[in-house]
Amino acid sequence: MALRFLFDECVATTLVDMAHARGFEAYHVARRGLAGAKDHALLSLLIAEELVLATNNGPDFTALLTPGVVHPGLIVS
Repeated sequence: MALRFLFDECVATTLVDMAHARGFEAYHVARRGLAGAKDHALLSLLIAEELVLATNNGPDFTALLTPGVVHPGLIVS
């Protein structure tokens, strides 16, 4: 399974282009019309589309994760 990324609005949109240049599928919340979306809504999308989230907002997302529930991943910068 190839890694697929969703970059949160707190990180630069240029990261999407960098990921594409390296052969990864990647999206930015702003480019998908999700700017301002609630974290729980993004979490549902991440799970449904099997996307790894890259964010500067790790504590808010880890607080939403349920122990034992498998999710694609979280990268916190």
